[in-house]
Amino acid sequence: MRVIFFETPEEQAAGLQYRPTIEPDTIFVFPLIKSGAVFHSRNVREPFDLAFLSYDNTVLYLDTITPEAGIAVAPQGTWTAVEARAGWLPRLGFHEGYQVRLAGVL
Repeated sequence: MRVIFFETPEEQAAGLQYRPTIEPDTIFVFPLIKSGAVFHSRNVREPFDLAFLSYDNTVLYLDTITPEAGIAVAPQGTWTAVEARAGWLPRLGFHEGYQVRLAGVL
């Protein structure tokens, strides 16, 4: 599995926009996200999974976002956001209310 961190404000603002495809077996991590942060699907060409995690890596929110769906807002208690190709995060054990553990990543 490949992990890409979007750490700077510029990287986080760009996110998955303008990628020709969302690479399989890759997760994209947005560290230190605050409650109320807005994530959108503008300029993203395919559906993607989006999860918001608390400080202890409990999944607060998980959904598949489609290009036409619009936005998702980080819920109260968000610490990190994770995105991946649609369907990938549930296969890695991401489910609302579950605590996830990705060795060496989160």
